Amino acid sequence: MNKNKIKLIFTIFTVLVILGLIGFFIYNGKHYLEAKDALAQKQTELNEVKSEIAEIKQAIAKYEDEKKEFEEFLFKEQDIPAFLDSISKKAKDTAVNVTDMKTKSFRAVQQQVMGGNVAQQRIRNNRRSAQQQQMLEEQELQNMLTLAAMPINMKIEGEFESLLQFFNSLEDIEQLITISNVEINTFNKYPQLSCKYTLKIYSLKTLSEIETR
Repeated sequence: MNKNKIKLIFTIFTVLVILGLIGFFIYNGKHYLEAKDALAQKQTELNEVKSEIAEIKQAIAKYEDEKKEFEEFLFKEQDIPAFLDSISKKAKDTAVNVTDMKTKSFRAVQQQVMGGNVAQQRIRNNRRSAQQQQMLEEQELQNMLTLAAMPINMKIEGEFESLLQFFNSLEDIEQLITISNVEINTFNKYPQLSCKYTLKIYSLKTLSEIETR
């Protein structure tokens, strides 16, 4: 084997090695760029999740502040007996006679539960079975708070001016109340008038505590 053949073989081998190295770097470079793009995508997704978590925390904090402020105008369970006594006292002070007072159960006045927007954004565990997820969601729903109203059907008697004073005195109540279905009629004790109406008081209740029908 002469020198020219050896030189040719060496040249061919060198070219093949160089081509192999070029192919190796191209192949690995492609995968490197793909991995780099995938890492950037994951980082973007992570930043989005962090942003969503921050928004959820902010929404929860806002909800808690609004709930605390709103609760000041609502009734607690222990407030109800004292409130009913105060109604009777206001009637007596304005020369109005309470002939009937019937309370009913709390019922939801709206389907939008407080904290619903936060609940819609909660992070789910994909490893839970569908049945477990459904049970958890039902339990969470039952524990959420919603605005509920308790109707109090009342019948009172008194002269027109006394009835007017009585209803005006209800404006002094700090908690949220509404009056509806007011009917005033005359009867055989005129100028005494008969009046019936529905007074509603409001509270925050879980869905499991109230009638939703």
